[in-house]
Amino acid sequence: MIKKYASLLISIILLTPTFVAFAQKDDILKNIYIKTPIKTDGKLNEWGDSLQYYNPEAKLFYTIGNDDTNLYVAIKTSDPKAL
Repeated sequence: MIKKYASLLISIILLTPTFVAFAQKDDILKNIYIKTPIKTDGKLNEWGDSLQYYNPEAKLFYTIGNDDTNLYVAIKTSDPKAL
């Protein structure tokens, strides 16, 4: 009788589907370490030719950077509805 229930239990365990959930995406943003101070003047001259990331839902380009004390976010969009 015990063997019958043991084999039934093993069958249930083996046939039960296993679910794996992931809490985060694999896309991890990489920020830039800022060596020279950034002017917060609304111009993107200090950020180089282009910004690193694009968000298609918000229709904007952006880059994240930091120095020892500050966090900087540069955002650029041509869509007036995005702002």
